[in-house]
Amino acid sequence: MASSKKKYKEYRKESGFFGQRRKNWLKGGPRWGRGGGGPSGPPPEPMPGDGSRKQPLSYYLKRYIGTLGQHKKHIIILMLMGFLGMGLRAVNPWTSKFMLDYVLTQGERPQNLGAYLNKVLLSKDSQSLLMITCLVLALIALSELLMNTVTDYVSRVLSAKMQASIRRQMIKHLQVMPLSVLERLKTGGIISRIEGDVNSFSSLLHDGFLAPLNSILMFAIGLGSLLLISPTVTLVCTGFIVLLALAAFCVFNIMRPLFRDLHEDRSKISGKLAETFGGIRVVRIFGREPRETADYIGAHHLLIRKSLHTDKLNIGIRRIIQFINISMDLTIWAVGGYYVIKRHISIGDLMVFTRFTHWFFHPVFMIMHSLSHVQHSVACTERIFDMLDEKQATVDKPDAIPVKAIDQSICFENVDFEYEEGKPVLKGLSLEIPVGKTLALVGPSGAGKTTITNLLVRFYEPQSGSIKLDEKPIDSFTIQSYRSLYSLVLQDVFLFDGTIAENIAYSKPDATIEEIVEAAKIAAAHQFIEEFPDKYETIIGERGVKLSGGQKQRVSLARAILKKPEILILDEATSSLDTESENAIQNTLKEILKDRTTIVIAHRLSTIMDADSIAVLVDGAIIEQGTHHELMGLNGKYAEMVNAQFHKAAKTPTHIVWNDEESTT
Repeated sequence: MASSKKKYKEYRKESGFFGQRRKNWLKGGPRWGRGGGGPSGPPPEPMPGDGSRKQPLSYYLKRYIGTLGQHKKHIIILMLMGFLGMGLRAVNPWTSKFMLDYVLTQGERPQNLGAYLNKVLLSKDSQSLLMITCLVLALIALSELLMNTVTDYVSRVLSAKMQASIRRQMIKHLQVMPLSVLERLKTGGIISRIEGDVNSFSSLLHDGFLAPLNSILMFAIGLGSLLLISPTVTLVCTGFIVLLALAAFCVFNIMRPLFRDLHEDRSKISGKLAETFGGIRVVRIFGREPRETADYIGAHHLLIRKSLHTDKLNIGIRRIIQFINISMDLTIWAVGGYYVIKRHISIGDLMVFTRFTHWFFHPVFMIMHSLSHVQHSVACTERIFDMLDEKQATVDKPDAIPVKAIDQSICFENVDFEYEEGKPVLKGLSLEIPVGKTLALVGPSGAGKTTITNLLVRFYEPQSGSIKLDEKPIDSFTIQSYRSLYSLVLQDVFLFDGTIAENIAYSKPDATIEEIVEAAKIAAAHQFIEEFPDKYETIIGERGVKLSGGQKQRVSLARAILKKPEILILDEATSSLDTESENAIQNTLKEILKDRTTIVIAHRLSTIMDADSIAVLVDGAIIEQGTHHELMGLNGKYAEMVNAQFHKAAKTPTHIVWNDEESTT
């Protein structure tokens, strides 16, 4: 495994100003060298919100501006406060010039300010004018204080509203994104987008729009004031602005891809960390703590190196700006001082000039200074919109209708399906499940049993063929109403951090406690629940960590039973139970499953002998189907499996041979 230092050197080589990473970035293509590909290898497959920019920058900015429409009122208030504040601050230097040239030094007062002002200025003594000038400055300061308070409050309200709005969109979209995409995204990466990226998303309005708008206004006022005082000295200042513009161009081209890269690395580290502690039992049982720690430290060291590399660029740019600023100040004092000596301008003019020089220079400086924040925010915004642009897993057709029950049957007709291109899982599968009957699916791992249930509940769509409910394609029904027909119990049980009652009621939020208890009794869960001090109000922890595997499976089964579904899918639903618990559940399930359409996936054949039909799958195709007695009479693969389980029960584990491949049951 390459060290973080070596990886960092490769990163520096790719991410320099003339590096492949930046060139691909500017073209809108993927940044090669990440994931599986090297600098000269093929680009990795694009992921939602990964390091590949899927659209030109203008696309993301238009999308962002489109989200601002619902916040017009707050944005208008912020713009108004900004413009008024800028106007008040522009009065300050001229008021100070008046005090310096005409009050403190008692110079000749101007007589071209209008009749009223001329009368006031010429009739007052210096002390009175000093008081008036100080009063004006105080009023300006108080007004600025009030406007800054309003601006701060409205900014926070706007930021909170923007974050809440985009988070709602992301959560809603994540709920309908394809499972294939969600399964490739780590939990930590998703959390990073919803939390960290959204914070930067809201700050883009200030850093990328409002602040530059104020800067442009400040620049215009500053330039006009400088030209009014001395066009010659203004021309000197313009040369320094050109230098800053060149620096800004370099910053924009270098920093943005680097910031997005840093965000991707942070997401990956967060995802890996969440995965490690989510599977901490597996980590410990196999003694992988040192390896996981080393992987984290290595990834974090690489992140630190990249971050420091970015910081060094930032620091260097800021020092360049500082040097230009100092050089400009010295030049202005030298040239301006010479003009004062020659009496081309007054001392007050020089003071105003130096103040407005910063109005001329400061906007460029602020834009330069905020470029890193803007790059950071733009990178986060791109990741958010890339994720929101992902297609939904399944979309209702315009003419889709709701469905309330199953009357006849469910049919698979010549269904082909593959998770990865070129690797078929189901091949021309045809299957009928009559209403009120129980179908059992058996076969080796990878035969396609769980895939059938995934297609049935429309987690995925088949590449060809059709699935019909009562002779109508299932995509002719609305997804929500169609899925409401089902309850699903998986072998890999997922429970939420909450009480036992809340987890059982997840399938029916309005269930009464009596209904919850009844479902728990059917699932043989009531007895162990009653043994807890808090009974049904017992907190079970994240993923049900406080329950045993068998207890979790029984709670999951109770959750499915509570819904009283039209169609019940049991995918190894009793695999974690001991024989006694399984027998207890089987006896109660017989009544529940009676006249209910049920699909059962099982390796333990004792649980499916009473099924109305048993389908044997091998390599994505049904090779045998019938009742238990019919299949035993065929003396085929099913009979071979039954004989292996029941006649060699003393041997553990039991081995079954499927097409010369040995699998463990």
